[in-house]
Amino acid sequence: MRARNHADRRVRKTQNALYLALAEIMREKNLSSITVSELAEKADIHRATFYSHYTDIDELFEQIQENTFYEIEQIFAPDPVLGKNMNSDEIFGKLIAFVYENKEVLRMFLVEANARVFYQKLGEIVEEMYLDIFWQEVKNLKTEENIKFLAKYHIQGCLAVISAWAEDDYRESPEKIGSTLAKIDAHYDRFMFSLFV
Repeated sequence: MRARNHADRRVRKTQNALYLALAEIMREKNLSSITVSELAEKADIHRATFYSHYTDIDELFEQIQENTFYEIEQIFAPDPVLGKNMNSDEIFGKLIAFVYENKEVLRMFLVEANARVFYQKLGEIVEEMYLDIFWQEVKNLKTEENIKFLAKYHIQGCLAVISAWAEDDYRESPEKIGSTLAKIDAHYDRFMFSLFV
């Protein structure tokens, strides 16, 4: 058992080195122009080590993306005690904290040409949480379809703020970004409630 834990720790260390190396290289180059040799050198591993884990750089990129979505879904998973009682400030607060804690890796998804798929999936996750909260608070709905369009508009705007934060190399503090989103959210919530109550 001890040998397995040691091996697992080495695998995680190698994966982390590759994640960070890829993120760093993607500050200068797009994904399709990065070579395995260049990535292995930046991660300080042998090419053979890379190939023992991945077939190519695209597979690594997809794994990072899948792992990131899994982690995001876990931070939004309902608390067994509280259920789905998060408010939108808590949703964005948790998202901002996660982005900041993983800023180097997430930057490649938020500001690069590869961001479209990531951004769309992230929007779907946050939109689902946001709508769950809104449905709990508003029982007297005039039209469900309109609320989905309004929620998508709101969520995409908030994610654009987070993306701009990443593009600016996280110069503002997470607290400042959270405060900005809370203000946007408070005004938008009032607007949405005025339409549907």
